[in-house]
Amino acid sequence: MTDTLPADYRSKIAEHLPKVRATLEPASAEAFAVAMDGFVGWIEAFGVIPLPPADSPERLARIGLIAARYREHLADLPADLVELAFKRVMAAATFSKLPLPGEVRKAVAAELAERKVALHRLEAAHRFGRFAPKPVPPEERVRPEQVAALHREIAAMAAARAMPDADTEEAEDAPAMSRKASLARAAEQAEAAA
Repeated sequence: MTDTLPADYRSKIAEHLPKVRATLEPASAEAFAVAMDGFVGWIEAFGVIPLPPADSPERLARIGLIAARYREHLADLPADLVELAFKRVMAAATFSKLPLPGEVRKAVAAELAERKVALHRLEAAHRFGRFAPKPVPPEERVRPEQVAALHREIAAMAAARAMPDADTEEAEDAPAMSRKASLARAAEQAEAAA
């Protein structure tokens, strides 16, 4: 069973959709490089893999190759999750080995899944959501007396149509009134009394 959402949620959902989509935007090359910088410092500080001396062109080529391989497998992650993943991997490392991209991804898999689910739910609510109608202003609301008058009119019309001699007029002073005329008269009297 789907619950009806308040009418003002439609605009709030539309307002938040771009923000939630932005949380899933992949990291730019620059943002990825910034996250990798701390990771490379950790690699070097703990001797995870030997790197050439700081002045060597080989060093830049080696770091570039490492960063390219990680970027290849983590390119879909948002910048904040890339940074968080590297921090978590570095904090949890127990061996002097370079963590594989899958281990880095696994470190933020829950956060990435939460964001995807949130986006999916918002998109579904925006597209398929049942929203309550906007409240009717008091001046546009139908009043009970208007409803009662309409019911009386409908009853009178139904009574007039139900009579067999609908097209002929009958004299009111005739000794025997037809059923149609008596019902019409009763409806008129009820309307006048109300």
